[in-house]
Amino acid sequence: MARNLRRLLGRHDVLGCLDDGYVSRDEVADRLELAESTVYQHLRELEDAGIVQDDGIECSLTPYGEVVAYRCDSLVRAYDSKALVETAIESEPSMELVLEEFELFPSSEKSPNEPIAEIENRVEEVDEVKGFVPVVLDRYVEFYGGQIEAGLDVEFVVDGGALETLSSSYGDTLEDALSLGLDVHVYDDGLPLGLVLIGEREVGAAVYGDVGGVVGVLVSDSARARTWAEDLYREYLDDAEEFV
Repeated sequence: MARNLRRLLGRHDVLGCLDDGYVSRDEVADRLELAESTVYQHLRELEDAGIVQDDGIECSLTPYGEVVAYRCDSLVRAYDSKALVETAIESEPSMELVLEEFELFPSSEKSPNEPIAEIENRVEEVDEVKGFVPVVLDRYVEFYGGQIEAGLDVEFVVDGGALETLSSSYGDTLEDALSLGLDVHVYDDGLPLGLVLIGEREVGAAVYGDVGGVVGVLVSDSARARTWAEDLYREYLDDAEEFV
């Protein structure tokens, strides 16, 4: 079983090519820059395992294969998340108690901010969010500014330095958001990480490096993770000052 699992993980990139539906062998070979004979062998192994279906022209994941591909992707991401896990615990030690409740999305050198989309996609589906803003990125200003204009109810505890950046570099956007109901509280002693209480159930956390770069994102819809996040949020909110 362990050998089969290692082999499956070695086919992770092939599974990723089939996420969007039917794909030809040539397309898989081109995307992965592999010989067609190698791709054929990998697909044959996956077909024999019931993970892939191949009609001789195109191939796709079976329903079982979709489950396996998702779990495989999650395992690969977890394996690649050493820096994310260590930085998260260093930033907020209490996170170690609930870390297993989260899905991990580490950043890569090629797309350092890509994991942020995991939180944004969930925020777009709800009417209310609360959270921490330890750093300011152009992407955050554009996204949440647009969401607030669309009617999202937002309450943020903002790091004092981050608020200065917002006021000096994005003053008009901040004023517009405040006029539409953005509720801001200022915390001057440093926030441990980015935190978003998404709707009534989900929670997202963004972890940053020493120079403000995104190390990765963690998301969860478990009750235990949500309770931890709500307690942490209230702890900092109680010590923050309302921004008027």
